[in-house]
Amino acid sequence: MKLFGLDNVQTGISDTRIQDLITLIRDCRDSEHSVGEFANQLGLSGSRLSHLFKENTGTSLSGYIVLHKLQKAVYLIFNGAPITEAAMEAGFDSPSHFAATSKRMLGMSAREIRRDSVFLKVSCLH
Repeated sequence: MKLFGLDNVQTGISDTRIQDLITLIRDCRDSEHSVGEFANQLGLSGSRLSHLFKENTGTSLSGYIVLHKLQKAVYLIFNGAPITEAAMEAGFDSPSHFAATSKRMLGMSAREIRRDSVFLKVSCLH
């Protein structure tokens, strides 16, 4: 690092609360994915947790949670779950919310994900 003049570069997330939060989100087993719920688990207010997350990662906590739910739903679809079941188990408010989010963020409808799942399998949640 000294050769590049980067003596004081921090890599990764330094706040252990945010590291813990990412672990909580990654390891979740239920469909509850609210900022308030995670904040309670970490002993912080929702706004403070959101601020810390943005400060440490550069992305919004709510956006990260949506990406996590989308990943979880797609994983469930890849493994044979019906679209409605995958959407609800992943924590979306409704199958139409999942469909709209999928179309907006992935450019693919839920049906296209199901149809093309054989070609899309690149990683899994675990």
